[in-house]
Amino acid sequence: MAEQELPGKFVLRDSFIFKQGIPVMPPGWKIELFFDISHKRLNSNLPLQCTFTVDADGPFVPVEQLKYEVDLRIFTEVETLSIKGTHQGVKELEKIRKVAENISSALKRSL
Repeated sequence: MAEQELPGKFVLRDSFIFKQGIPVMPPGWKIELFFDISHKRLNSNLPLQCTFTVDADGPFVPVEQLKYEVDLRIFTEVETLSIKGTHQGVKELEKIRKVAENISSALKRSL
C-alpha cells in the first residue's frame, strides 16, 4: 500500500541522502541520523528486517562493498532499559558544570 503524501509533508525516502547518497566522507567521520521512533516502527506495517549496502571509494585503493543486515525483531516483545542520548548527556554535563562552579566560588571565598 503506497504511503499517502500530504502537501508540505516531509517524506524521508525523498531526502537528499537517500536520493543522492553522501558525496564526500572524510576518513574517521561518521553521520548519525534518526530515521524512526521505535514504538511507531514496531506498531506499523513496515518491515523490521532491512539490508543496507555501502559502496565507497577509498583514497588509495578500492573499498570492498559492505552489506549490513539490520533486524529490529530483537526489540519486539521485550522491555528495554531507556538509553540516554546526547541530549540527556548534555543536561547531565550542565548539572556537573553548575556544581563545579559552586565549588570553585566557595573555594575562592574561603581563600
